Amino acid sequence: MEDEALTRLQRERKLQQRRLLLIVAFLGTFFGGMLLGMILGVKIGGRTEIRQIAKADIGSANRSQEPEPDLTFYERLEEPSGPAPERTVSETPRKTCLLQVASFRERHNALKLSERLRSKGLIVEVRKVEVKGTRWHRVLVKAKDPEEAQRLKGQLEKEGFKGIRILEGG
Repeated sequence: MEDEALTRLQRERKLQQRRLLLIVAFLGTFFGGMLLGMILGVKIGGRTEIRQIAKADIGSANRSQEPEPDLTFYERLEEPSGPAPERTVSETPRKTCLLQVASFRERHNALKLSERLRSKGLIVEVRKVEVKGTRWHRVLVKAKDPEEAQRLKGQLEKEGFKGIRILEGG
């Protein structure tokens, strides 16, 4: 009985030693790699720095022979160059519209469709909404005005989309 307990204790001790050795080897490899990377980085970085300093010295030597540029940019900006152009403001602001093309329970399905519509050049967004306790992901296409919304609706219906809703505002 004592022999069994002694051998079990010895096995556990050997197992602990192996684990400790494995941890030490891992940490040694990790820190050795970091140290090597830092040494190489300093050597490479030092060379780059020397090259940059040398280029700067050469560049400054060339610049001293060139005349100084005229730096009156801000002064010229403040001077009026003539009458300001008149801006026309439209009397009726255009209402943007959203077309609800589809609604999915699974977000990835909505994202897949939105990417397909974006590839056709449409402005698309996916909005998460909750209706009667159920989460939906709506695929919406943006139109700049109601006329464009009607045109896009017709185009999408020709491609096989059904039940498209036009929503005012965006």
